[in-house]
Amino acid sequence: MTYILIFILSIITVIGVRYMLNHNRIIGSLTCVISVFGIYLVIYPESSTRIANVFGVGRGADLLLYFLFFTSLLGLLTAYIKINQNHQLVTQLARSIAITNAMEQSNKSKEK
Repeated sequence: MTYILIFILSIITVIGVRYMLNHNRIIGSLTCVISVFGIYLVIYPESSTRIANVFGVGRGADLLLYFLFFTSLLGLLTAYIKINQNHQLVTQLARSIAITNAMEQSNKSKEK
């Protein structure tokens, strides 16, 4: 199971590097850091408890659960913002098309 997790996290790291180079550096870098940290925790699972104790959490598994919760919330917030931006863009495009069509109809009626 350890090798499967390392393989999957390695693929995520490669995807993060490609995303960092082609799209968004911050998200790509964050993906790389998180996946490399995940590989570290798979190889050295006892270190997660030590890291959790630094943050005041009793067990490493609990810390990872809290981390998953907060990153999920961040992902949902990011998706909501992106959907809202796309909604505003579609609204602007629809208004622009409606105005253009109205102007064309007005010009056609004036020509007749």
